[in-house]
Amino acid sequence: MPSPRGALQQRFFLLPHLEHTRPAAVGRSTIKLPRNIGAGVDDSYEIFLPWYYTNMKKILTGMGVSPGNARGEVRIVRGAADEAQFQAGEILVTRITDPTMVIMMNRAGAIVCDIGGMTSHPSIIARELGIPCVVNVKIATTTLKDGQEVIVNGTTGEISLAG
Repeated sequence: MPSPRGALQQRFFLLPHLEHTRPAAVGRSTIKLPRNIGAGVDDSYEIFLPWYYTNMKKILTGMGVSPGNARGEVRIVRGAADEAQFQAGEILVTRITDPTMVIMMNRAGAIVCDIGGMTSHPSIIARELGIPCVVNVKIATTTLKDGQEVIVNGTTGEISLAG
């Protein structure tokens, strides 16, 4: 029978931990383990949760096409002319990317697009760059506002307000 500690490691090993700039564990949570993994009903364990699992409110959903998590301020981009205002680490939100936006994409913390699919331009470039990307959100450019702090989960396709 596995130990409770081993069960915890097995249960939570799938949590995405692809964040490069934030601490891996900032929230604390107490969980109760079910009997079938070797713990008694009253056994509880304190675990650390990554920052992106604390104080979140999901506001948008799309198709996660490049795994990972990123937290940053939204920057709505209409075209290459917006490059001067775009800062490193911001979340690039646009209808769809094009080759003129690759420099901004390289500096982005994550990419969110209103349209697109698994083989669209933002999806391919985001996977090459190793940054989270969510496409086919449909209303990202109208719902999100410049400067709003969000958390992008490129694995599940969820965009949440940072708490």
